[in-house]
Amino acid sequence: MEYNYKDKYYNQAGEDLGFVYPNSLRFFTSARRSGDAGTRENPIGINAALVKRYCNILDGGFHQGLIANFTTTSASEGVSNTYINGTDMFTTKMNINLTLGAYTYSTCITWFKDLEFAGGTCVNPRSGGGVITYFYNCIYSANPAFTTNTGNNAYFNNCILKASPSWSNTDVGSRNTYLGVVISTLSAALIKSLNAMKRCDIVITQAFLSSFYNSYLSFDNCRFKFPSDTEYIALNGSTPEELRNDFIARCDANELIYNTVTEYDYVDVPLGRWLFTTDNSGEAIIYKDSDIDKFEAIRGIRFGFSSARPFRIKITNNASLPASINPVNPNSGNVVFSENSISFPEGTDITENNDFYVTSNIIPLNAIRQIDSIFTPNNLPWEYGFIVDAEKNIDLNNPILPGSNKIESGAFYIVRSTDKNYATAVYNGATYNTSLASPRANIIVGAAGVTSFTASQGNPVLFKILDNRQYQSVQIRIVNKIPADIIKTGNLLANYWYFVEHDTDQSNKTDYVTYNGVKYYVGSSFLVKTGVLTFTVSGNIHLRRCWNEAYNVNDAQDKAFWQNEQKPKWINVNADDMYCLMKSNNGNESEMQTDASGVYITSGHPDFYNMVLGSGGIAVPKYPIKGAYLQLKVVMSTLNLM
Repeated sequence: MEYNYKDKYYNQAGEDLGFVYPNSLRFFTSARRSGDAGTRENPIGINAALVKRYCNILDGGFHQGLIANFTTTSASEGVSNTYINGTDMFTTKMNINLTLGAYTYSTCITWFKDLEFAGGTCVNPRSGGGVITYFYNCIYSANPAFTTNTGNNAYFNNCILKASPSWSNTDVGSRNTYLGVVISTLSAALIKSLNAMKRCDIVITQAFLSSFYNSYLSFDNCRFKFPSDTEYIALNGSTPEELRNDFIARCDANELIYNTVTEYDYVDVPLGRWLFTTDNSGEAIIYKDSDIDKFEAIRGIRFGFSSARPFRIKITNNASLPASINPVNPNSGNVVFSENSISFPEGTDITENNDFYVTSNIIPLNAIRQIDSIFTPNNLPWEYGFIVDAEKNIDLNNPILPGSNKIESGAFYIVRSTDKNYATAVYNGATYNTSLASPRANIIVGAAGVTSFTASQGNPVLFKILDNRQYQSVQIRIVNKIPADIIKTGNLLANYWYFVEHDTDQSNKTDYVTYNGVKYYVGSSFLVKTGVLTFTVSGNIHLRRCWNEAYNVNDAQDKAFWQNEQKPKWINVNADDMYCLMKSNNGNESEMQTDASGVYITSGHPDFYNMVLGSGGIAVPKYPIKGAYLQLKVVMSTLNLM
């Protein structure tokens, strides 16, 4: 199967769309421009119209310029209920041109789910309404350009809002997250209890204080403008208490009246249901054990679009910090580390092919065991070709020039230019170009017997698309156990990872192992350098040998141990669909199933969804990815398919 869509897609009610509407699914891809059948095996290109009253499934990538004419011309057609589902909110990005006819007989109801909505246009000539739009688990990053806004209604549930909606009637429900938005007009339609605000600029008025004091609201790294302020100003302090005190002091200075709250661990706390924090989330994802997480736990509530509270893998310059990404760990050598962030080297040319990676140290999962998802929040703008992905999706190492007989039938190619200027190419009687403006015409599908193209304008070049699925995968290795050897003395093995444990108390904070001049405490891990093989212990502490950085099944060391265990191989996984196949299709087995090359078959493997869906005639069960020790590799690339 050329396109490996996920095996299941769910609507806002949790229903399996393939089960409830088996004859109404249409599949669309960003990797081709036009036709075909709209099936999993042969999806429709991005220029085709979405289908009214159908379930429209979009793969990853940017679906730009979709024309969706949902006009109903007969009263018998009834309500036009249309579903538009993406892969997930971080992978599928789209805008839409939604048009209703002047004589629409029924209401157009559209359900968006699991995608990023990037605007577009909405033409509604009816004065009495007709457009009702629901967003579930979406990133809302831009408003559509409206023609006749009256009667356009939008409802948001479990969404990230990067733009304040401008629909004529808007209801931002409970449990949404505002991200980097200016919130100047505060109303019950826009602010609900359990909304979360991150990096927002917020106008504070007496009406806001009086109306929303009883709502649970969280403000992380937000700035506020009080009546006496001429600009938005951040709060002073670092703890929730210090930040709250500064907020109240600014209320007092502006003679604003606020209410107090007595509940749980709070007694007469001013605006006690509002929580002020700094750096408690990675963009919209709230971290486990953060101040927000602790505030929620005692009250049995959850702020924002997601109830997940992921464990945070910290980026740091501290080599001894457990469960972290730091410069001592393997990396591409050309990334710049700072506290809480990594960046491309200064002077990086984003128009050239650049690849970077960083690796975490070993992370003990303790009681977690099962991984539901891996979030990799970042500020890499994918409209410029940046992507966090374990696999590059374009073969930039093998450019195809005009006249080269290298185009394969059924393969997909993107048109670019050798000099960064606009270029056009003619292939199989059609003209394609390098522009990313809408409508795009930059994807060529190889035709039988047509192996070459010609230049029409400029200097076009083709690159083969390696991953039509456009999933953003991450790379991990995960094992159920490590060798039992307790190591307190002797030389270490070069290029092996070692994990630090206490003899009796894994919560111990004082005992440590010293290696290469760095003190490593309980839960830390390190990779042994060639020529630096000695270590010392201080207290009741020891090392456990984990695996070779370049693990190979034929390694003599611990070969017998790994023979019947989940092995420390790097695997690609779909970060939002963390599943695998198990050996013998049995969940009680200790190891994942491999392909003929010995590669584990997970959601990031080309064969995974084929086998789960039974494309070859036999469906096999999928299993959640589990383990006790995890390592993560984050790969960043430029010039990927957009």
